[in-house]
Amino acid sequence: SLWVELGTRHDDLGAFEHWMTDLIIGLKINGYKVGVLSNIVKPLAAINRGKGRYDTFEGHVYLSCEMGVRKPDPETFRRACTGMGTLKGKTVFIDDKIRNVQAAKTEGLVGIHFDSGSMPREQLYEELDRLGIKYRL
Repeated sequence: SLWVELGTRHDDLGAFEHWMTDLIIGLKINGYKVGVLSNIVKPLAAINRGKGRYDTFEGHVYLSCEMGVRKPDPETFRRACTGMGTLKGKTVFIDDKIRNVQAAKTEGLVGIHFDSGSMPREQLYEELDRLGIKYRL
């Protein structure tokens, strides 16, 4: 499974870049479960739900405002892995905050630090390639 941080860089209250949408679709087509684990406030979460921004994640949506815990708390990773039915060592976590990636690694997940605002997307693709993750449509 793979988690992405929705709205790492956004143009409209959490709308993420088109290439990220293609990446998520590619991962799903290649058989990966994809979820979102986000530190988000209730009003923004409600807007995202209303606009269908979580629909592609098929229920694998774990929001701090609903869980009552925030990344980098290890409990966030435990709950999301349990909810998705995934093993920690087989789960890739991508986040723009180094502290969150480190916490995920400490909890046994595979962590990738990626900030779409300051890093080229090719850097993320290289990391996914290195891990043997198929994501191309």
